[in-house]
Amino acid sequence: MRILMLNYEYPPLGGGGSNACKYILKEFAKKNLEVDLVTSSPANTFETEKMGSTISIYKLPINKKDIHYWTQREIITYRLKAHSFIKNFLKHSISSLLRRGYDPLPRGCAADGGLEYKITCSILCH
Repeated sequence: MRILMLNYEYPPLGGGGSNACKYILKEFAKKNLEVDLVTSSPANTFETEKMGSTISIYKLPINKKDIHYWTQREIITYRLKAHSFIKNFLKHSISSLLRRGYDPLPRGCAADGGLEYKITCSILCH
């Protein structure tokens, strides 16, 4: 099984959803599950990173000004870029999608792009 996660503020900056994401990733890594995390990057370039051998992190460039504060422009930029990235990514054999709830606009709207490909968003946690 391959899992796609979305979290616009990973790595964690304090508590909340991004911290929960960190611990979920650690548990998935222990079980050798293949995970792709789509997050944001404060830089102006697309970045990728590996966590162990089974977790890939894709950082979408949003040109963030302050890492401790999110503007509407930054959230909308992430949403649009994540939606586009996911549409392209899903064409390459994703078999399941994990969407973590709570902040519905940035992650939820982007994850809904998976519905066009009949991906079930069934695991929600916070």
